[in-house]
Amino acid sequence: MVAVNVPVAVVVQTIEDAGSVAPGTLVCVRAGGAPVEVIAAIERSTEDDGAPTREPARPTRPAPAADIPPPPAAVVGLSARRTARILLTSDAPGAEYYLAKALDELGLLHSAERSYALAYTRHDAWSEAALVGLAAVAERTGDWEEVDAILAEATTVPAGLRSRRYLVEGLRHARARHRQAAREALLRVSEASSSYRAAQLAYGVVVSWGCIRRSVLRAFAEAATGDDALADLARLDTARASGAIGRNAEAGRLYDLVAPSSPYYARAQLEAAWSDFTLGDDRAALARLSRSGAIPRDGAPPAAFEPGVPVLAALILGDHCEYAAARHVLDAFDTWAASPGALRRPNGEGARVAAHLADLDAERARLRGPFKRLAPQLGEERARLERRAAESARAEQQWAEGRLAEEVEQARIVRAELDRSERAAERLLRSGVCGPSAPRGP
Repeated sequence: MVAVNVPVAVVVQTIEDAGSVAPGTLVCVRAGGAPVEVIAAIERSTEDDGAPTREPARPTRPAPAADIPPPPAAVVGLSARRTARILLTSDAPGAEYYLAKALDELGLLHSAERSYALAYTRHDAWSEAALVGLAAVAERTGDWEEVDAILAEATTVPAGLRSRRYLVEGLRHARARHRQAAREALLRVSEASSSYRAAQLAYGVVVSWGCIRRSVLRAFAEAATGDDALADLARLDTARASGAIGRNAEAGRLYDLVAPSSPYYARAQLEAAWSDFTLGDDRAALARLSRSGAIPRDGAPPAAFEPGVPVLAALILGDHCEYAAARHVLDAFDTWAASPGALRRPNGEGARVAAHLADLDAERARLRGPFKRLAPQLGEERARLERRAAESARAEQQWAEGRLAEEVEQARIVRAELDRSERAAERLLRSGVCGPSAPRGP
């Protein structure tokens, strides 16, 4: 261009607008004696342009069901980094969708999520593919809130998301207690879908509203395949259903499958202990309660929030005339229940949202150069997550308050029963009718 008398300023501007140059260009222009301004512009275009370093390769996203128009000509054949840099300021058709794809490849999941969501709202030839991309991001982050809201209202759904749509529909009917409609929707979720286990868990719960059938146990068993929190929740439900039909040994085995690291471990130990207690195996029940991590000890708060654990422990100890040990457990429980930190739960939806917020903040800190244009929309995403965290915190607070109040009342009843039993025992002690027979304390 310089050789045919194009002004140097125009050449420099053309290079900067292009965003990238072909390999070997710098060597050629230097050999050809190009002006220093042109050489400097090419050097700038080959340096780091502010894009964050690409993260390790992630699972590939399934291709959209329908054919979509090609990307803008300006980015054909460019790297994800160059593509994103150009499309950040482009208003070409499909630019938002292809920007989202580039950000996805760079590992900027929250930024990609916002761009996919914006591309979907365009309602153009790229909308369906944008929804598929949005779902692929949700698959990796575990945050399905936005996708599920879209699927609940969408009139047409890409083939790859139909199972997710049936899950959303089934859960909506379940919340409204429309049992038959919920069952029909949940049964339509494909076994090959990532939504299948969640659908089977919901199906088992819905069917169990009527009676415990083989189909309930079968559905819970399908949901329990895996080593995540969903599998542990399914094991709990399977154990409950097994116990309800007299399969106590099977129920105990399933409770034991819930790992100590699971958010449902303390609950599993409490339910298993109740089963042992009703079957007369008090020693096994106390051992389970001790392992649960939900008993306050010597002023230290419990590791898990499950206030029924110390109350049941006191009840069992009292049955064995271990009145001092039972009162010690209840005193520690009452002190903890009255403390400001009693309702702080280490697990739950609030903890998951907090993890999303931390990940978003880390991504925002990685944005440099032209990629800082993405910061405002990440700010909007952060506001959405903060609202969700606040809603989750309120819901968990209400649940925990109700649960704690219930067990505080049960503790009062157990304490009164201890007083009556001890007075009666004092009258019978000389006859040897009552005496310690259980381990001293859980």
